[in-house]
Amino acid sequence: MLWLKRIALTEATIRGGDAVNFSIGQGDTVVTPLKLAQMYAAIANGGKILQPIIGKEVVAPDGKVLKRFSSTVLGKLPRHSFNVKVFTRRSSRSCY
Repeated sequence: MLWLKRIALTEATIRGGDAVNFSIGQGDTVVTPLKLAQMYAAIANGGKILQPIIGKEVVAPDGKVLKRFSSTVLGKLPRHSFNVKVFTRRSSRSCY
């Protein structure tokens, strides 16, 4: 809990069920972690919103690919290309 007090902008209290609420998109967060990851991925790949998939392919013990899976494009984010370039440039700098 000490880490939260260091990064919080306001007084924050974590209650017993907060982790459960955050994991399903309830409480203070109205988006699930999967949906959040999907939207960040859409920003990173040019605005395409893809259907999440669990695996890339099914492989037999001998290494033969039995089935490949691919994502379906569900839509596209409305964006201005300049804003995305600035956002991704700033984000990549802050990682290092």
